[in-house]
Amino acid sequence: MKRTSLLSRLNPVFSEDGLMRIGGIAGKAPCLTDKEKHPVILPKNAHLSELLITYYHETSCHVGQAHTLTLIRQNGLWVVSGMKVAKNVIA
Repeated sequence: MKRTSLLSRLNPVFSEDGLMRIGGIAGKAPCLTDKEKHPVILPKNAHLSELLITYYHETSCHVGQAHTLTLIRQNGLWVVSGMKVAKNVIA
């Protein structure tokens, strides 16, 4: 993986279930759940990412981009370049 890749900044690791998850220092935070510490990484151009953003945006009474991404991350998912994707989907 190239050092300039967006994924390299997330320090990805493969979990036992074969999913790519975020690694790094967040794993030492005692107040977070395991799925919040190591969320599953979703590509920015995947249809699933757009569907998830739409779902959380609509079920949370059309809150803004940041809150929508917070809800997604609390559920153990991480969209690469999430703010850009959320901005495009919500707009």
